[in-house]
Amino acid sequence: MSEIVFNWKESEESEESEKKDITDKEESKMNNINKTNSKQLKLIHELASKELAKIKKYAKERVDNHELMASMVSPEKMMSAMADYSDVTRNMFALQQRLTRACSTINAMSAQYNRRAFT
Repeated sequence: MSEIVFNWKESEESEESEKKDITDKEESKMNNINKTNSKQLKLIHELASKELAKIKKYAKERVDNHELMASMVSPEKMMSAMADYSDVTRNMFALQQRLTRACSTINAMSAQYNRRAFT
């Protein structure tokens, strides 16, 4: 009977060691994840600080010739050109639909059907 108790204690100890191994593995995985996350956060912080420095640098610069910034085309002309383009596109689409309808009608009218006996 003492052997049975002894074996039972060994199995209990092996289960505890397995549990400890599993928790150690999980802990090492979490440490690896935390390390990669901290590296990523450092990279993001470095990039953000560089971008912030660029923004501050270009915010201080002044544009001498502000007339170049103004549009050379008046908004009315641009709107009329866009309206013309949309009208032409819409008309071309309508013509394409009419042509498709006419072609399908002609094909249907010119089709000749032959009766064959089923064998």
